Amino acid sequence: DNPRNASVVMLTDGVLMRLEKLDFYQLLAKPAVSMITPAKVYEFMQSGAELLDVRTQREFEINPCPQAMNMPLHLIYLKSALLNKDKLYITCSATEERAKAAAYFLNEQGFKAFALQSGIHALAAEKLS
Repeated sequence: DNPRNASVVMLTDGVLMRLEKLDFYQLLAKPAVSMITPAKVYEFMQSGAELLDVRTQREFEINPCPQAMNMPLHLIYLKSALLNKDKLYITCSATEERAKAAAYFLNEQGFKAFALQSGIHALAAEKLS
């Protein structure tokens, strides 16, 4: 929150744009993660996408997600070595937040990943079995 002293030198003709402070903070606050609706999950899986359930192993065992590989968020760094960078992954959890964190991490590691909207319980309504 202090004024900054910076210089900008353009090497070619161009346009200088200014980003308001609030807009800058909003960009920092939410990482860019593509979301997918429960209705589209089956369509993506038919095209080869894989479903990653990022809940803990215990949560997964109590209420397994059909056709999903369990890859708990706290182990995703280690277990991501098992994934194929040529595949598309859809991360899911009880809430969007864990799914978004997992998709963000995977995208940063060079994978292509989407996060499931509305949480894993929304998949039951789509009859993903």
